[in-house]
Amino acid sequence: MLCAALATGGLIPTISPADAGEIVVPATAECVDTNLRVRRGQRVFFSAIGTATYGFEGPPVDDSPVTNPDGQRFLPYVPSATGARRPIDGLFPIGRKRDPFALVPGPIGLLVGRVTRDGKPFPIGASGVVAMPGTGKLQLCYNDVPGAHGDNSGAYRVAFG
Repeated sequence: MLCAALATGGLIPTISPADAGEIVVPATAECVDTNLRVRRGQRVFFSAIGTATYGFEGPPVDDSPVTNPDGQRFLPYVPSATGARRPIDGLFPIGRKRDPFALVPGPIGLLVGRVTRDGKPFPIGASGVVAMPGTGKLQLCYNDVPGAHGDNSGAYRVAFG
């Protein structure tokens, strides 16, 4: 097991290179198992790419926005107050949709983690180092309201180590 020294002189365990991996997190599944066992306080690095969509969102969006692992929403056109849709190259950012009933109360589409099936979900996002909040098997999830993943599409590819 590798260890990283803290400025205070303490040690925080990180996962070994042999345990590093990559997994696809489909937006249609609430959570997927990484097959990685973690311990409380263990630091894990994440890097996620990809896009997904969740079900239809009513006014003022009136569409199914594209999301990224940070929970940002995008549309393939510029929305206007008149309802006109001006196409653009790439995607137009429209901010985050925060839902208090999502796995992690916050942005729909955010990459989140959970340690063991019954553990409390925690935010991860597109990249960073996260200290594990518990001991058990690590799961990765597309943040949405439980039971509402059926009308989603797309996936995130997540590397962890």
